[in-house]
Amino acid sequence: QCSGEGETCIAVNPNYCDSEYYIDSEPTSPPASTQPTAEPTVSTPAPTKAPQPTNGDGGELVIDRQNRCGPSELHARETCGQVCVTSADCSAGEHCWGVHPNYCGS
Repeated sequence: QCSGEGETCIAVNPNYCDSEYYIDSEPTSPPASTQPTAEPTVSTPAPTKAPQPTNGDGGELVIDRQNRCGPSELHARETCGQVCVTSADCSAGEHCWGVHPNYCGS
């Protein structure tokens, strides 16, 4: 319950107040730092190979649904990873993914 003038009441999740686990102390703030925080680093692997035309007609796109190797489904599909049946067919760090329809092999 809010008891002071100008206080705002907000809902809280169940907690351990007034139980044997409650420690009566003032909240602490993390120490102030004069150093800026580092920007997060994002490492997105570049595609290692481009899709290669295989249908020989020079332009018609063909939808492909074959399982492909990659560290993620997106990577396997976007880089047209090696066609596979199981993850044993893939390189270390890769898995055999059932991919969304794509134009690999067109």
